Amino acid sequence: PQVVALGPIPGSTRWRAVSPRRAAELVPDVLAVRYDGPLFFAGADYLVQRVNALVTPRGPGLTARVLNLEAVSHVDLNGAAALRRLVERTQARGVRVAFARVRRDVERALYRGGVFEVADPSLLFARVEDAVEELSEAGAPGGLADDDDVSES
Repeated sequence: PQVVALGPIPGSTRWRAVSPRRAAELVPDVLAVRYDGPLFFAGADYLVQRVNALVTPRGPGLTARVLNLEAVSHVDLNGAAALRRLVERTQARGVRVAFARVRRDVERALYRGGVFEVADPSLLFARVEDAVEELSEAGAPGGLADDDDVSES
């Protein structure tokens, strides 16, 4: 599965993967990420590693993460546990976490897996741009250093 950083397309409400070939640009203080695939035991740690790889170059100016889960079709307990750890460790550094475009069945699986015991369920948005707008206005300073590891110990 792919894990890509997202950015807004200027003059539009659409968000796309950021790349040299596209007009989308990163938001300075918020990292929006899309995970494309089921979140289960085989890919859970991969998600954490890829998100960390996208966070590290952004530095301490990063105040929030938005996880776009529109392409996630299934979440098992291992996937939910990895996501819960990612949220816990991110928030422990003062970085807020929101979710966007989450399918109903995936949302239920995240609740069952305890993700919303640590994540704020009021930060669940229908659109990426709404999540970014909310977090950009109310973010807290923080970020991950190169040696921070949020994968399973």
